Amino acid sequence: LHVVKDARLLGGSLPATLPNHAPMLSGVVYEQTASGRRPLANAWVTVDVLDGMGVMAADTVTDADGRYVVCNVPQTPHTTLVVGLTGFEVFYASGSLAGRSAYDVEMKRLK
Repeated sequence: LHVVKDARLLGGSLPATLPNHAPMLSGVVYEQTASGRRPLANAWVTVDVLDGMGVMAADTVTDADGRYVVCNVPQTPHTTLVVGLTGFEVFYASGSLAGRSAYDVEMKRLK
């Protein structure tokens, strides 16, 4: 378990002191607008190992450019990416992470 206490070090790049364990998953969390993709900062990104039922393997928040990186992502059919941000629907991607190193997430505003 590695904890990064300074939120400024989270997001699109890992601190040099944090061991990088493969497999890694990175991407951008964004909202599609009339003028194009708008990155979303401070979205909570969680890798869950039990189909989104709350068994967290890793978590982080997105940086100012909507980027995230998590390492040591379990490669199982039950691994789920869960992304949340106030004012948006919770995003779930289950069973589609195996073998992927990049996964961008489009968030939808609550209606």
